[in-house]
Amino acid sequence: MEKEEQRSRGAETRPVDPFSRFLFGPPRDRNRQTQNFGEQQQPNVNQTPPQQNDEIDYVKIMEQLNDIYNSYNQLKPMMKELTPLFNFFKKSKK
Repeated sequence: MEKEEQRSRGAETRPVDPFSRFLFGPPRDRNRQTQNFGEQQQPNVNQTPPQQNDEIDYVKIMEQLNDIYNSYNQLKPMMKELTPLFNFFKKSKK
């Protein structure tokens, strides 16, 4: 039991390298995180939930599909150019 406590204390006091801090942000306070987990937020009685519309907006769906298709067509030439580079890295990894 004492070894586990020492490990957890050691992890809290260990300095974080700059690369990890850049990628993941500063370390969080674990005590504060567990306290917030125990608290449940009370919903505000005065707020009304948004009204759900049972109708599907087909025009909006078609616009989104059109945007996706256009993005695909724009990225397709770039992917053709980068494919040999990806294959080179795959071969060098083996």
